[in-house]
Amino acid sequence: MRGGRVLDLGAGTGRITMDVEASTGTRVTACDVDLLALTAGHSSVTGGVVGADGQALPFESGSFAAVYLVYVLHHVPDQMRVLAEVRRVLDSGGRIVLVEFDARSSLVRLFRLLARATRRRCSFHAPGSLAALLEASGFDAEVGVLDHATFVVKGVRKVPGRGGAIGGTGRRLSRYP
Repeated sequence: MRGGRVLDLGAGTGRITMDVEASTGTRVTACDVDLLALTAGHSSVTGGVVGADGQALPFESGSFAAVYLVYVLHHVPDQMRVLAEVRRVLDSGGRIVLVEFDARSSLVRLFRLLARATRRRCSFHAPGSLAALLEASGFDAEVGVLDHATFVVKGVRKVPGRGGAIGGTGRRLSRYP
């Protein structure tokens, strides 16, 4: 993490926030649009708790070394806008880590049925299409498969005038931060 601050965007109850803090010793800020979920059990979060929409983050540009979105992006109506905000709050060369359900999995078919029944919008991606979305949003992206239904896409904020920090879309991850 290079010692910088980390943002857990869409933190929900904070399980990922606390896991990242415990495993890295890094200060993590928990951020979620649902303030009620955020306030439940976040007393030990060192980076603070912020209630905000990912489409308009209340942080200064370049505030974070890394941003995590774990099972979040499929809930977001304007994914490009959220990725633009993530890019803005990342420092030069900062990392984004997305974990999502694979659009081709049977689990996602079930989620889509539930979303229709509850009139909620969910937009899932296959690994390559999410990597392409990150590339279009100003990140170098790399894909890794976690299991049959989930994958991770890691990106590094592109810096004008520098070559790619990861090496291009579609490379498999051996591990992720």
